[in-house]
Amino acid sequence: MNHRLVGAALAVAVTVVSGAVFGGNQAGSLQTFAFDATTATVSGMTPASTYEAVRHYPATLNRLIGDPDWIPAPSEIGDPDWYVCRDVAMQWNVAVLQARNAQVFRDLLGRSASVGCKIEYTRNTTPDANGVFELLSVRPLR
Repeated sequence: MNHRLVGAALAVAVTVVSGAVFGGNQAGSLQTFAFDATTATVSGMTPASTYEAVRHYPATLNRLIGDPDWIPAPSEIGDPDWYVCRDVAMQWNVAVLQARNAQVFRDLLGRSASVGCKIEYTRNTTPDANGVFELLSVRPLR
């Protein structure tokens, strides 16, 4: 009988600990406006108009955008910097296909943020001490 209680207690402990360690993830998007190259952190506004900061790590999965022509033309968004977002998307796809290192994607995130391009991401749900979330995956967004 005691071994059943120990087994049940162990199962509960493993469930609680794994929930704390692997807190889950959340998908979202940002209209970027800042990038800190020293910490690889991109900041922006979510569609719900809340501020969010996410950090690109070497383990972040950099996903293909698909067709860069999905990035809207200037007449659709009224933004003179639209070509930068489309150019970043094209370079992003090439970098993913070439399996480039994290620094290449960080440079592209910096260019994106300099003109307010959007990104789509999956991040963890637990921020670090500075309120920054770890990026699990990321790609440019139209």
